[in-house]
Order: sequence, then C-alpha cells, then structure tokens
Amino acid sequence: MAKAISVETALAKAQLNEDLTYTRLLTLLSALVVVVSSVVLAVVSARILLFKIASPARRIAVELEKLAGGGADIRVDNMLLDTELGAIAKAAKPSAKT
Repeated sequence: MAKAISVETALAKAQLNEDLTYTRLLTLLSALVVVVSSVVLAVVSARILLFKIASPARRIAVELEKLAGGGADIRVDNMLLDTELGAIAKAAKPSAKT
C-alpha cells in the first residue's frame, strides 16, 4: 500500500513539474510578445510623430524664416493643414504676397 502511494506521489510530482515547465514557457512567450509589441508600437509612433508633426513644422519654420528675413515669396499652400501647424501657416500667409 505504501508503495502504491509513493508511486502515485511520484507521478503527481512529475505531472506538476511538467505543468510548471509549460506555465513558465507560456509566461516567457507572453512577455516576449509584450516586449516586441511595445517596440513595434514605439517605432510606429515615432514615425507618425516625425512625418505628421516634425516635417510640417520644419517646412513652416523655413518659410517663416524667409518671411522674417524680408522675403515675400513664401509657399504655405501645401502646409495649410487643419491642425495647429496649419493655423501657424495660415497666419503667415496674409503677410506673404503669394
């Protein structure tokens, strides 16, 4: 009888160890998915910020520098966005003779 309990205990322990290994693997894979997803999201967000905000702001700054330097031939037509940057470009447009 004691031998049967000992065998059952060993089998249960082996099953628990197998389940623990499987759980650890799933936890590791889940953490990896979260890290990779975070990196992808960061890269996509950086690209959006670069192309939607930084590039138009840079173009507007260049044109406003021309205007401040006395130049009247500035182009803001392609910068007339419906955003804060577009409002800055629209504000510069009446000053320019385009």
